[in-house]
Amino acid sequence: MKNAGEYAKLFHSIYEAYAPKYGYTTREDTREFDARTPNGKLMIRVVSFIIDKRDQEIISEIEKKIEHSGLFVDSNYKRGYKTALTEIINLIKEKK
Repeated sequence: MKNAGEYAKLFHSIYEAYAPKYGYTTREDTREFDARTPNGKLMIRVVSFIIDKRDQEIISEIEKKIEHSGLFVDSNYKRGYKTALTEIINLIKEKK
């Protein structure tokens, strides 16, 4: 799985490719992605936020499905399951 920096670089290259098709001229000094620049750091931060938001939405969706399934009737199981999902996502992120 790609990390936020890799997705930011991908986003940047796609953005640069599509910009002219939409009548937009990008700044010459930011046409090449550089993670060390303010522009690069900002892109990475925004992508990181989006990834975190997506992860939380996935957890919420799984929780809803579990609640509606009737598999777990005890609230302790629900809390345990959410903790387990969060830990799995964190482990996946660490392997990036």
